[in-house]
Amino acid sequence: MEVTVQPTAEGARASAAMGWLALLAVSLVVVGAAAIGKAGWMHYAFLVLCVAIGLGLLTRPASFIVFTLGVWIWAPFVRRIVDWDTTYHQLSPVLAAPTLLTGLVILAYPIWRSGLTRAPIIAVLALPCAWAALVGVANNGIFPAAYALVAWVAPIAFGLYVLGAREKEPGLGAAVLGGLSLLAFGASLYGLAQFVNPAIWDQRWMINSGMPVLGEPLPFRIRVFGPLNSPVPFAAVMVAGLIATLLDGRPWRWFLAPS
Repeated sequence: MEVTVQPTAEGARASAAMGWLALLAVSLVVVGAAAIGKAGWMHYAFLVLCVAIGLGLLTRPASFIVFTLGVWIWAPFVRRIVDWDTTYHQLSPVLAAPTLLTGLVILAYPIWRSGLTRAPIIAVLALPCAWAALVGVANNGIFPAAYALVAWVAPIAFGLYVLGAREKEPGLGAAVLGGLSLLAFGASLYGLAQFVNPAIWDQRWMINSGMPVLGEPLPFRIRVFGPLNSPVPFAAVMVAGLIATLLDGRPWRWFLAPS
């Protein structure tokens, strides 16, 4: 008699391992390039590397989601490292990595289609996105409008991907909550260090970006933005991480609540 083993939350967390390994690999590449004074290589290479890894993980939802969340949180930090090693770039390809990586879920049609069948009302969002794209093409040209369309559609498709992937990996919710809590915890530790003694790349970002909301590039005079670009998205990550930690269901995880 054949015995069917139902996927568990622990199994889903284990399936996210490839996503963590991918984040570690990208981190080592960035750190290695910075260590030899070649962080400028990451100006375009980071985007290519993230998209290539994302394509490889696309059929492993837990790993792909963890990797994508990690890139969203840490890509602005990579951008600052690149700018510090080269020069300040008003528009950086590094910041396109999270958006294009998220947009890869459009290629996983069976998964996000399954999510759409569970929440068909989301299809209504296609109408305002299509209208906005037409207006964007008329006012700004094809390429800016196309990128803006991806920036709006990608998160919607990502949500459908997550919803549909829950059928493929029933313990996916636990894996995502655990991953988000760990990522937020890491970002909070960086934020604490940033507040006490902001790194030179953070100081240069505060000066070059010209955003008064960041405070002053001095110890204890900074409005913490962690690896993000500004305090508002950093606060959003902290709130999401705190909620994920509380919902994780394992009491010891509460010690990882964002500081």
